[in-house]
Amino acid sequence: MKQAQHPLATPARRALATMTVLTSIGLAACGGGGGGGASAEAPLATAPNTAGAVATGSPVDANDPTNGGTPSNAGPTQPGASPVVAGPIPPAGDTPAGATPSQPTPRLALGAQWLETGPLADWWTAAASGDGQVLAVAVNPGTLYLSRDAGTTWTPQAGPGTGNWSSIDMDPSGTHIAASSFGGLLWVTHDGGNTWEGKFHNCNWLGVTLSNNGQRLAGVSKFGPLFTSDDGGATWVPRLPNGDWQAVAGSEDGRVLLTAEHAGQIQVSTDYGQTWTAHEPPRGWYRLAISADGQHMAVAENGGQIHVSADFGQTWSATFRALPITSLSMTRDGQQLVVAVPTVGTSTADAGIYHSNDLGQTWQLLATPRAWRAAALSGDGNTLVAGARGDGVEPMMIAPDLPGGHIYLTRASAVTTSTAAASTAGR
Repeated sequence: MKQAQHPLATPARRALATMTVLTSIGLAACGGGGGGGASAEAPLATAPNTAGAVATGSPVDANDPTNGGTPSNAGPTQPGASPVVAGPIPPAGDTPAGATPSQPTPRLALGAQWLETGPLADWWTAAASGDGQVLAVAVNPGTLYLSRDAGTTWTPQAGPGTGNWSSIDMDPSGTHIAASSFGGLLWVTHDGGNTWEGKFHNCNWLGVTLSNNGQRLAGVSKFGPLFTSDDGGATWVPRLPNGDWQAVAGSEDGRVLLTAEHAGQIQVSTDYGQTWTAHEPPRGWYRLAISADGQHMAVAENGGQIHVSADFGQTWSATFRALPITSLSMTRDGQQLVVAVPTVGTSTADAGIYHSNDLGQTWQLLATPRAWRAAALSGDGNTLVAGARGDGVEPMMIAPDLPGGHIYLTRASAVTTSTAAASTAGR
């Protein structure tokens, strides 16, 4: 399963050495206690349309305490504004194997066609429902957007307002959604985004996960504990001590939890967070994902490989290559993985969106270099939503004054008779 490594160019490696994950921007780490509150390598398909030139501006370093964690930009559209309607579909990708333009295959592969949508923004994190009908993406700093029509329209969410959004999670139906804000609250909706409620208190939140009934939640904050709640966020219990936790993921019933400390180990719980078992030596852990039943897991190093497990975290094997991964997503069955690899400075070496349908044994490149930051697979693996930042922006720099990138969608779908007829008629 382990694949050959391809080192990055020297300048990129120097950039990686300095990268930290949403590092402290002058806010105190979250303490104990809790309570309620008023939070790929194969044939390449054509990449999404090339974005326009990036306007000049000075990126804001997340390490700069003078930034204070206060959003200096309310996002691309103010909350409550009209939905953003998707743009035209970019040119289709390479013709799938065995097909000709006049004879489409019975199914379009993921990445064969891309839809460019959404306003220019600094897209940071994303999530998708089980069937891909409900999608969520968020700007950092800025606004959280939802789509309930598979990405055709996007609505800014007025309830949570603006924030330094670090992660989003949702149940398979897209009814229960949780979002974490660095320096803010954990926000939860139980009605698909019609109403939102802030939970807990202001912390440097980096990750949140919730069960399919919306009642069991877990959250991690930078240099703070890992907390869990079994009552929808009304009360919280610290389960792991203060640490440099990077993310958290859970099975759909909330019983299996997965987290990792950047300079520590992978931690797995199979009893709702009551007890934990450490796995793998420290490797600079960053992104992670888990299957619906908790049996399959994946954890990515910051600038390293991806480590996968198919036995609830008891044994691990390395895959992929040593690259600066900014996002990692897994399908409900644990077989498909998607990773986002951004451009680093002016280097586009190996950047793109990669996909695996065999838990990382083989990989296919779906989209070419761009400042990729967010990527999420739907539970069934038929929809992929990805968010880009402004071209040339360093992957770990917050740059609210730059125009940013777009949201991109690709779907694996059957080619219908009408689609075939349209293809023939359009020649």
